Amino acid sequence: MIRPVLIAALSLALSWSAAAQSYPARPVKLAVTFAAGGAADLFGRAFASALGGELGQ
Repeated sequence: MIRPVLIAALSLALSWSAAAQSYPARPVKLAVTFAAGGAADLFGRAFASALGGELGQ
């Protein structure tokens, strides 16, 4: 009975320290493995632009 409570308390304590870190600390890279100028490339660029705005990069 006490073991699950101890595990939960430890998990909660570790998650607080992780929440204090700013994410992402480095730039996020998006790789589109299709030819430039295609539909996948255009979608990837639009997605990366929107994601960069949300993450403040």
